[in-house]
Amino acid sequence: MSWWSIVPDATEHVQIARHFSRRIPRGRIRFLANDDLEYRISRDLELPGVLCNHNCFVDETIFRPTASAIEFNSVYNAAFHRYKRHYLAREIDPLLLIGYSFRGSGAESDEVIRSLPSATLANTQADGTILPLPAHEISSWLCKAQTGLCLSAVEGAMYASMEYLMSGLPVVSTLSLGGRDYFFDDDFVRIAGPRSLEGKCLCK
Repeated sequence: MSWWSIVPDATEHVQIARHFSRRIPRGRIRFLANDDLEYRISRDLELPGVLCNHNCFVDETIFRPTASAIEFNSVYNAAFHRYKRHYLAREIDPLLLIGYSFRGSGAESDEVIRSLPSATLANTQADGTILPLPAHEISSWLCKAQTGLCLSAVEGAMYASMEYLMSGLPVVSTLSLGGRDYFFDDDFVRIAGPRSLEGKCLCK
């Protein structure tokens, strides 16, 4: 998640820079900024920042279009956490979910999954456990969907947004802070308000 968006004065970044400067006095620190706003903040605070959106590190040799049959209206590849706002996709059918939860967040994960009972969950194991999928399997699943969803209001650059695009999926995104729109273009991305997603068939 983008700390600039959560802590606008970026005091935590200043503290991190000071901490590592004391521990490694001969080292060099660079903060990678996901967008122009983050870069301006780092510059204003005299932090050693570089404009380098982290989505540029997505492996383009893995994510690419394939000739898969379309089975789903939309896919949402996102961790099962509230800030991802899965509930905005509750009217989309059929919906594909690719997700996982961080350690200690099982209750939150269960809540998200229960909120979308008709969705297909790609990474459910035979015994019901949910495990992260390797990148090549994610790529195969993405190509079975018509559109890719980005529904959080605040986070970092969101690798999944780039994975959708490299897999040939148009993206439907809500307005957001954190830099995921850095590589977006009107030709293949629709920016929508949260309410406009509910009850819509995004494949039309």
